[in-house]
Amino acid sequence: MKVIKLLLISSLLITLVGCSNGPEKAKKNGDVVSDFGVVGNMYKLDKFILDTESKTQSKVNITRFTKEGDPIYIHLDFNGREILMEKDSSRDKNGKGIKKFICKSISKLEKSDGTHYEVADCQPNTISELLVYQKK
Repeated sequence: MKVIKLLLISSLLITLVGCSNGPEKAKKNGDVVSDFGVVGNMYKLDKFILDTESKTQSKVNITRFTKEGDPIYIHLDFNGREILMEKDSSRDKNGKGIKKFICKSISKLEKSDGTHYEVADCQPNTISELLVYQKK
């Protein structure tokens, strides 16, 4: 009986720890996050935008989460001329793997529902909303 209780408690703890590897962990790792009520490190994305405007090399990592809690990783690397974007959805059950883009611009737009961060003028052709910082 003690063995069964121990196994049940162990399983519960493993499940709880697994569930905590979402937005809070990404935030603690230094990634920009704005999902499921967790907001973190937005200043890094704002600094990245300023760096692109001043033509200063810069990098930033963003972690997004699907409704199911699967992570999508976005890495932005500005080399002084263009933004290299790598979007990794390989851990998303419905993901399409790793895609790479070269983009000319990134913007921060204030809208009625919050602040939207987007990249544009990308090859292959895409306009991508990186994340939305919801208004409270």
